[in-house]
Parts: sequence; structure tokens; C-alpha cells
Amino acid sequence: MAHHLRLRDFLARGRRILSPSSPSPIQSSPSVSQPQRDVIIWHDYIPEDTLRRGLNDIHRALTTPVARVDYRVVGTGAVWSLGETDRKTCDFDVLVADEDVGLARKLLGQDDHFGETRLASLYYKGPSGKNFNVDVVTVTKIEISRFPAETASQHATLAKVASIEFEKGSD
Repeated sequence: MAHHLRLRDFLARGRRILSPSSPSPIQSSPSVSQPQRDVIIWHDYIPEDTLRRGLNDIHRALTTPVARVDYRVVGTGAVWSLGETDRKTCDFDVLVADEDVGLARKLLGQDDHFGETRLASLYYKGPSGKNFNVDVVTVTKIEISRFPAETASQHATLAKVASIEFEKGSD
């Protein structure tokens, strides 16, 4: 029965990350405290104002006076910032060099606009209270020959956006 209640709870609240330790919606005793539930990661399209803020917050988090990571926004967020505003996305994609992934995740995790789930997924805390996934990807993971030195000229955000011309595969 608890399995059916969890599924119903899941469907009623939208798509989210569930873990085996998530408490059942039925509490056995009012005096027993429940473990904190994991955060809800929304898979709806990110509204334009949230996308703009998120890209700016990614830039601020990765370019602090104390530590910097060379990064590029890729994916639909990059295409959107270049003017293709009819494109929609459910997450933020940030490309870093293989050796910088740990520092990038640390800097994002230390910023108040971001968080990390118990399953080590990064997310952006949107201004509406919805959380959106942040993927930190590497050159190796997306199979490109090198980290793109070029950035695209755009004025929608502060973010460093990858030039569309960077090549997949070997040079």
C-alpha cells in the first residue's frame, strides 16, 4: 500500500528525484520526526527570466575573486542566449575542462543560488521556488577534441557562451 501512496504522491507533486529513504506520506507516530525529503527538481521548461538569471548566476559563481573556472554554456541555454528564444530547455549545461570539473562543482555548490541533492546532482534555485538541474559536462563527456577557446558574442547574459562553431571529434 505504501508503494501506491508514494506513486500517487509523486504524480501529484510533479516529477522529482525520489530516494529509498524518502518517508512515506503516512507517518506512524506524530512524535517521530521524518528525515528531510530530497529537493524537487522540476523538468518543466525554464521560463526566460529564470534562464537569464540562472546563466548570470552561473557566471558569478564560476568567476569569483577567490577562484575562477574557465567555462562555456552549451546546449539550449547557449542557443537561447544567441537569440533563438523559441528554443526551450529544462536544465543548464555548463562545459568545463576535464581537470576543472571538481572546482566548478565546488564553486557552484558554495553559491547560495545553487544546491546539491543527496544523490550529488547540482541544481539551480529558481526565483519562483522551482529548482532546475545543472549539468557540468566535460570535453571528454561530450566528445569534443578540445575546450573551446572562443566565446560567442551575446548580450542576453553575462555568461560565457560556447561558439557554435566548435568541432566534435578530432581537429
